[in-house]
Amino acid sequence: MQLLFPAAPQSPTPTSRAPAHGAFGHVLRFIDQHVGGFYTAVVFSILFAFLVGIAAVALFVFLGDVVTAGATRELDEAVLRWAAEHRTPGLNDAMIEITALGSTLVLTIIAGTAAIFLWLTRHRFSVLILGSSFVAASVLNIVLKVLYDRPRPSTVPAIVTSQSPAFPSGHALSAFAIYGTLAYLVARLEPTPGLRTATWIITALIILAVGVSRVYLGVHYPSDVIAGFAIALAWIAFTAAAVTAVTYFVRRQSR
Repeated sequence: MQLLFPAAPQSPTPTSRAPAHGAFGHVLRFIDQHVGGFYTAVVFSILFAFLVGIAAVALFVFLGDVVTAGATRELDEAVLRWAAEHRTPGLNDAMIEITALGSTLVLTIIAGTAAIFLWLTRHRFSVLILGSSFVAASVLNIVLKVLYDRPRPSTVPAIVTSQSPAFPSGHALSAFAIYGTLAYLVARLEPTPGLRTATWIITALIILAVGVSRVYLGVHYPSDVIAGFAIALAWIAFTAAAVTAVTYFVRRQSR
């Protein structure tokens, strides 16, 4: 365990410089004070992290029910028509480039490059986190598309083609999962709140741009994109909360 979460600052493997803070930090300190035993405290913390993820899953399920009932169709189609009315040749080219940031090929290259760098710098546990996010995004994308089997939009002509079902957006889901995980891993090592904030803002803009591009190009309804974001948020929320909890208690035990 100590190889994954080094306890001392002199360890050759850099560790998270961001302490547990905010509401979740209060939860961890409460568990620390009222639950006896290292492993018991870790289990309770991971169970709480699971509840955090469940909240985002509930949002996805609710949205899926609403979409299945057809309640979002009017708004979805209105947004698609508005986007189509504002298309220009230059913007079309830009959106095609942006949407590629959420493609399987680009995300595989980015995740693979990051994994090699993390492995060579002895962040072995971070490689596991990134790899699990990549696998989870791929599996969820396939399973959920088959489960809901929503047809692609036909309201406006699509600029690019895609044959798989529309709900949820695979580009949105995968971009959120991979870029969000990378941002979390990077932010854990950054020394100042300002750098961590900048990392999250840049990441959020990239993820949002990918989602917008899918609607602009006419291959997804807005609700498809929001659903992809929601299910990816569920995974990242659980992962980040679980890792923060384990790191917190490993450090507490080593003191």
